[in-house]
Formats: sequence, structure tokens, C-alpha cells
Amino acid sequence: MKTTRHIGNCQICEADQKVRNGLLVHHGYERPGDGYIVGDCYGVYKAPYEVSCEDIKAWKLELAGMLEGAKVYLARLQNNEVTTFHEEEYTNGYGKPKVRVTYKVETTEKYKWAELLRSRVWGAESKVRSLETLVARCEKRIAEWTAQPVRTIEEEQAKERAAKAERDALVAAKRAAKQAKVDATKAKQADLEARRQAIKDDFSAQFKALAATPESTERMNAACALAVKMTKKKYSFFWVRELNIDDTIIQLGLASRPDPAHPLYVKYSAVFN
Repeated sequence: MKTTRHIGNCQICEADQKVRNGLLVHHGYERPGDGYIVGDCYGVYKAPYEVSCEDIKAWKLELAGMLEGAKVYLARLQNNEVTTFHEEEYTNGYGKPKVRVTYKVETTEKYKWAELLRSRVWGAESKVRSLETLVARCEKRIAEWTAQPVRTIEEEQAKERAAKAERDALVAAKRAAKQAKVDATKAKQADLEARRQAIKDDFSAQFKALAATPESTERMNAACALAVKMTKKKYSFFWVRELNIDDTIIQLGLASRPDPAHPLYVKYSAVFN
């Protein structure tokens, strides 16, 4: 069995299909499960778009005829020239076969007929717009057509691999940019924490230096001034306890342990508030 190695674009459905003996293989069908193939694309067993656009021209003529018929039917609806509608309805409940129901303008309630007419007009307008779009698309494809060689499966696979590699590279670049942003944020936070820790260490060192001096009124005033300085808004990012110098602050007279039963509890002076 000869393997099909070429791919071409269908003139009608614009999908890429395999090419055998210069013509597009079977496509556009459905398999409802009853053992038969249902439906076919108009472009089956036709030349691919790379080779010809003649079938687009033929298809455009068919679409133009369908469009003209759709416009005529829409005009008849809008002019109230259609007096009978047929509907497929579940008249005996859902789950049972639909029944064909006929509505006539002279025997149908006005509200029901108006509803049916609006529905038909909307459907006809939608069909006209759809056919106009298809005709315009055919005209564009015909105008843009130039002869090109059909592609091989290997070329398509290489193109898909290249496209995948490009997508993967884009994803990797986005991930790298995101990680770089995360790393920059972490570095900024680490730098901020280091600067804050330096401030804490500086306060701690100053308190320890004061505690190392002889007890005096000047030492107490300096300790209180240092404690008040700590309470300024720009130093609000830490607590006094974070200095880890409770004994030093108690020694300076700025804190106490009021409850002997709980020696770890330290009550700080009002200057810290």
C-alpha cells in the first residue's frame, strides 16, 4: 500500500488534508455509528488550493444562488407573503418522537403566529449574513490565489516542531521573567530586613553601652531619650522585645518583672508607648 506523503489545503473547507494522486482524500464526513459515512466536503477528490482555485469559483456560484434564494425568502417573510409554517415539535412529551405540526396564518393564534414569524425572519437574516460572509471569503481566496507546491508530511511535522519550540521558548521566557521578578522581590525584602535588623542591632548596642556606664541621672535621661526615639513612626516595624535585651533595659530602669510567678513577663516603661 502506497503511503500518502503530501498535504494540501482544501479549496472549500480550508482545512489541511492529505493528497493522494494529486487530489484531496475523503474528509468532512461523520460516522454516526450506524455503519455508514454521512456527509462529505465539497472539496473531496478535488485539487488542493495550492494547485487550483477553480473549485472555489464553482462553489462561489452555488453559494451565490443560495444567497439569492435566502434573500427572496427573507423578503417574502418581511412582506407577510408566507402563510404556512411547519414545525417539528414534541407534542406528546419529551423523550418521544417529534411530530410535524403545520401552522397557518388564518387558523393560528395571533401571538403564536407573530412568534413564529419573528423566529423565521431572524433565521433568514442569519442565513443571509452567513452566506454573504462565505461568498466574500471565496472572493478573497480567489483573488489571493497563487500556484504553490503541495507540502510533505515531513515539512508539516518540521513546521509543527518549530512552532512548538517557539511556544516552549515563549513559555520558558515568561517563566524566567516571572522567576526573576520573584527573586528581585525576595532580594528587596531581604535587603529591607537586613537594614531593619541593623537598626535593631544599633539600638541594642546603644542600650548595652548605656548600661555599661555608672548609674546616674544622665544615664537615665539618655536611656529615656533613646527609648522615646525608638517609638518614632519610622521605627514602628519592631517591638522592644525584639531587641532581646530585657535584662539590660530592666537594668536601665525602663522595665520591670512585676510578677515573680512569671519571670519571663516584662513590663516596659511608659516611654515605649
